[in-house]
Amino acid sequence: MFNNPTNETRHTISYLVLMLIGIGSAGLHGTLQWIFQSSDELPMLYLINCLLFLYAEHDAPQDQPNHPYLPLQLVGVSLISTLIYYRFQQIYFVFLTIFTSEIIALTIWSYKILNSKDNRISLTAKNLFKLSNFNLICVGTPVWIFDMLNCKRVITFSNKLPGFFKGLTPHVVWHFTAGFAAHCSIATVCCARMDELNIPYEVYNILGFIPVIKTKLTKDR
Repeated sequence: MFNNPTNETRHTISYLVLMLIGIGSAGLHGTLQWIFQSSDELPMLYLINCLLFLYAEHDAPQDQPNHPYLPLQLVGVSLISTLIYYRFQQIYFVFLTIFTSEIIALTIWSYKILNSKDNRISLTAKNLFKLSNFNLICVGTPVWIFDMLNCKRVITFSNKLPGFFKGLTPHVVWHFTAGFAAHCSIATVCCARMDELNIPYEVYNILGFIPVIKTKLTKDR
């Protein structure tokens, strides 16, 4: 609703996919049914494709894409990924390998774009990129690994927590940090897009910590 200052469909689609991850994850943990597992994991792959598009087109003039056929190609990649996923859904390692490989490739490529000597990317965009990677790599992933390796002990402890906190495991921290990192990743490319289009903007925080980008002109009005 608030983080699409250029009014381009690309940002809306990216956030809708992020919402699908949240809905699928809630369904998975609430029912433990396979259909919701796919609703949680497949959108994670789709979101990577969205981010690939955002970075590939971040410096394109409005209504003049750098790669006109890229959306169709990425839809094709998503369909192929879906077929492979359902073929090997019972083998979690396959999904984990594909997702991790894509995350590493995207991180390296986005770092090169944001730190290229011939671009106009602002410090704000670079700081959001750092915030995203800190949440995913430095906090979320170690917590997720710890939770996986100590599942039984963690559950035993979490089930003894009082009231609302009963059952609250570190896995919850992973979901928050991963989702927040994804949000910051989209916001990062949004800032880079604004920089390339020479549109003045500023970042403000909802609830004190959720970054939202808004054009200065729109806010002044």
